[in-house]
Amino acid sequence: MLLRTLALLPGQLLLLAVVAVGAGSALSLGGCGSAADAPDPLAAGGTGTGGTGGTGGTNTGVTLSFESDEPLSLQRGDVATLTVQATPPGRYSVRFALLPGPGGTPPGDAALNVTDQWTSDDGVGTVDVTAPSAPTTFFVRASSPGAVSGERLVTVNKTGLADLLVEPDYEGGRAVETWLATTTPNHTCATLPGGPLDETLTWTPSSTASVDLRGVKADTQLAVVIRAERYAWGCATIEAAVEGVANRVQIPVTNVPIQLAGSDLSVSLDLTGFEDAFAGALAPVATALIESIAVNADDVTLLLDAMQAHDEANGVAFGAVRTAERWDAVVAERLGPGAASVLRDPLERWFAAGPAQAAGPLVGTLAAFGTDPTGARMMLTDIADEPPDALGFAEENDAVWYSPQGDKVVLGTVLSFSTSAFVVGSAESPALEEVSAANDLAEALAALLPCETVASVLVEHGQVPTESFAGCNLACTQDLCQAGVEAILTALSERSAGAPATIDVAATGEGTVGSAADLIGLDGTWVGTLTVDSNRIDLGGKVLAPAP
Repeated sequence: MLLRTLALLPGQLLLLAVVAVGAGSALSLGGCGSAADAPDPLAAGGTGTGGTGGTGGTNTGVTLSFESDEPLSLQRGDVATLTVQATPPGRYSVRFALLPGPGGTPPGDAALNVTDQWTSDDGVGTVDVTAPSAPTTFFVRASSPGAVSGERLVTVNKTGLADLLVEPDYEGGRAVETWLATTTPNHTCATLPGGPLDETLTWTPSSTASVDLRGVKADTQLAVVIRAERYAWGCATIEAAVEGVANRVQIPVTNVPIQLAGSDLSVSLDLTGFEDAFAGALAPVATALIESIAVNADDVTLLLDAMQAHDEANGVAFGAVRTAERWDAVVAERLGPGAASVLRDPLERWFAAGPAQAAGPLVGTLAAFGTDPTGARMMLTDIADEPPDALGFAEENDAVWYSPQGDKVVLGTVLSFSTSAFVVGSAESPALEEVSAANDLAEALAALLPCETVASVLVEHGQVPTESFAGCNLACTQDLCQAGVEAILTALSERSAGAPATIDVAATGEGTVGSAADLIGLDGTWVGTLTVDSNRIDLGGKVLAPAP
């Protein structure tokens, strides 16, 4: 078309007429032409929801209809393609829009991929509709100026399921790697059948600070539980989760109290720096033990008495030859000037040195005991790397414990031990340092006698040339000497069994909690008192119970 510029005189009137040809012709102040060369309305606009009318001429006598009159049923988020047919066929500008459904239900966040479109030559147009995130009912309308509009009812059905974001409000201080959450329909927090930590429920894990639960029951009362392993949890009751809505609940989470019943904690009480205190407290005991060795006789007599008493079956025969052959005198003569204190001299050295070396860590296992929630038991496993009974300690010791706040732990126990057994048992370490070939204290003492010499003397002055008494040759006599030494040490260790000493312990520390709220570590200090007879000495140190 050619456009001319016309110059008009004042008062002149000019009539311009544009004739539209065909049902799809366009009327525009910007130009004229056929439908085939009209601009595509999509080029000037984007996708959207809403709008009425088209971008073309008046389409009187044209009817727009969707391919089906039946309501379209979709699930939330589904995408469906709707086809519209123009009658009579031809190219028409069509506008698509979302309209409220019956009763004014809104389309929500439903969406169309186009709002304006030209039909094909045979009058066909299409539009993709994305169902909203919430159940509803709405219309998709196709309209064109002057034409009869078409509508298609779309129904987004309820699934009965909703999404729920569960957020913990937690300031308990325990390290959380994974949160787990679940819901129980038709229950409150107070009526959960298996309790809040029921492992048979379906738990959804999350490594972030919230748990996104998908597909929980909608429109129903829910008990919502969130937990960290079995050591922290919280619960909230909500009236309902609404389908298609961003449901969110924040739940206060508290720590499960430390469960000592499920704990098996190895605890070490450090005694560094108190070696001299132990030695000083037990020095009177060591002195008394040395003095008791020869109250009524010298060491040789004590040894032969122990040998004679050990073999009850042959004690009479041993005693008869002992008297007849003057064993006490000949053994003392053979052992030389130090015979009278042949046992006491090495024992005095070892008794003095032993307690300081045995003042090492007190190690035991802490566990619950009895029905009292504060009841516990400290099972000693070793003292300075020695078995408890080797140093006269009771293995089982009653204890009490409680957690006053947070994960702080207070522990108390009284460890009892025999002072004489401690002195004798602790002497083994310095004895083995001196007699490296020995395996224990008795062997070390027998080697210094030596028992080999004692046995030789007794056989030399025996009933027959090869036996000390009837049926006991050199090897038998040497074994009997060794047994006599062991009997003497046993008697010494048992002297104070009825009056035990004690170590009172009071420990405090910060506990480390395991996945089941069990105590798996303790970092703290302890103070205590060593009581030996009337002598009291203050002790203390670190509590060593590192978490795995």
